[in-house]
Amino acid sequence: MKKNLFFSVVLITFVSCQSYKPIELEPQEILNEIEAQRSRKIEQETFTFAEAAKAMNQNNLRLQQIRQKYQGLQEVANIKTPWANPTITAGPAKGSRLEETTSSSTQGFVGIAFNIPLGPRLRRNDELNELSALAAFNEQVLSHRELYFSLRESYISFALSQKSIQLHKDIEATLTTTQKATKKLFELGSTSKLSLTEVKLQQGELKLDKFDQMSQSKQSLADLSSLLVIDEKLLEQVQLETIQLPEEKVKFDSLKEKFILNNPDLARAEMDFHLADATLRLELAKQYPDLSVGFDAEQEVGERKRTYSVPFSIELPIFDRNQQSIVIAQSEREQQLLNYKEVLNAKITELKKTYTQQLLNQRKLKIMREVLMPLSKSNLEDAKRALELGTIDALRYMDMIKDHQELLLQEVQLEINTWVKTIQVEKLCGIPLKETTNANIDTLKIKKMELQK
Repeated sequence: MKKNLFFSVVLITFVSCQSYKPIELEPQEILNEIEAQRSRKIEQETFTFAEAAKAMNQNNLRLQQIRQKYQGLQEVANIKTPWANPTITAGPAKGSRLEETTSSSTQGFVGIAFNIPLGPRLRRNDELNELSALAAFNEQVLSHRELYFSLRESYISFALSQKSIQLHKDIEATLTTTQKATKKLFELGSTSKLSLTEVKLQQGELKLDKFDQMSQSKQSLADLSSLLVIDEKLLEQVQLETIQLPEEKVKFDSLKEKFILNNPDLARAEMDFHLADATLRLELAKQYPDLSVGFDAEQEVGERKRTYSVPFSIELPIFDRNQQSIVIAQSEREQQLLNYKEVLNAKITELKKTYTQQLLNQRKLKIMREVLMPLSKSNLEDAKRALELGTIDALRYMDMIKDHQELLLQEVQLEINTWVKTIQVEKLCGIPLKETTNANIDTLKIKKMELQK
C-alpha cells in the first residue's frame, strides 16, 4: 500500500510538468514575411500622420517585442508565489541480530514534510513580480511614445525636405534661364565673361546644396520606412500632409508639469527606484524562517507495532539573518534615489535650454514670414513693373526672382530647425505640445502601484 501510494504521487508529479514546445527560426521565411509586409501598398493618396502612427502601432517590430515582454511578465505576476514543494521520503529499514525472530528483517518506512512560511516573503515576492510587470507595461507606453516622436520627426523631415528639393528645382530653372540670357548677352558683347562665370558658379553651388538636401531626404525616408515597415518606394509615391507648428505661447511652467509626469528617462528612473524598494522589502522578509512540518510512519524492524510522528522544526535566525543581501538592497535603493535626482537635474536643464532655443527659432521664423517674405514679394512685384517700364533689364529681374526663391528656401530651413527643437521639447515632456495630436499617441497611461506597508 505504501509502495503504491509513493509511486502514484511520483507519477502524478511528473505527468503534471510542462513539456518543451519547439519554435523554428527560419531566416529565409522571416525575410519573406518582412518583405511581404513592406510591400503592402498604401491605399490612400494622401498618407496622413494619423494613418502613419496607426501603421507604426500595428507593424513596428520593436513595439511587438516590448508588448511580448510585458505579456510574459504579467503572466508571471498573475501566478501567486507558491509554497515550497513538499518532500516525500521512503525506503527500506533493515535490522540484523534480532531477538526471537529471524537473523535479519526488512521493513519499509514513509514520510512527508513541507515548509510553512512565517514571514511575508511570498507576498513580497508577489509584489516584486507585480512591479516588474508594471515596469514592463510602462516601458511599453514609454517606448511607444519615443517611437511616436521618431515617426513625427521623420515624417515632418521628409515632407519638408521634399518641399526644399522642389524649391531647389525652381531656383535651378531660374538660374538656367539666367545663364542662357547671360550667354547671349556675352556673345553680343553686352556683358563680361565674369558675369557668365558667376552664374555658372551659382549653378554649381546650388547642385551641391541640392545633393545635401536629397541625402537628408533619403535618410528621413529610410527612418520612416524602418518605423512603419513599409518600403521606401511605396512611401515616395504618396502625398504627405502638412503639419502646422504648435503655437509659440507655451509657458515653461506648463511644460515642467508635463515633464515631471511624462519624461521617459525620469519615469524609468522612478520605476527603478520602486523596483529597488520592492527588492529591499523582499530581502527583509527573507529574515523570517519557515516552519517545517512533517509526518513519518514506520514500523520497528522485526516488530509488528507501528509508530507515527509529526515533527516540527524551525530555523533559529541567530547567525544568518540575511544581513549581506539587506545591506546590498538598501544601498541599491539609495543609488536609485540619487539616480532619479541626477536624471531630473540633467533633463530639466536640457528642457530649459531646448525651450529657449525653440522660442528663438520660432521668433526667427515669425520675422521671416511676417516681415521679410512680404517685403520680398512686394519687391518682386515692383521689379516686374520696372521690367515692363524698361527701368531694369531682364537679368536684374531674374536675379531678384532667384533671391526671392532663396528666401523661400531659407524659410523652409528655418521651419525644419524650429521643428527639430519643438520635437526635442516634446520628447523631453513626453507628450506633444499641440493637444489635437495627443490622439495619435498610445492611449495607455503610465501606471503606478502603491505597495503594502
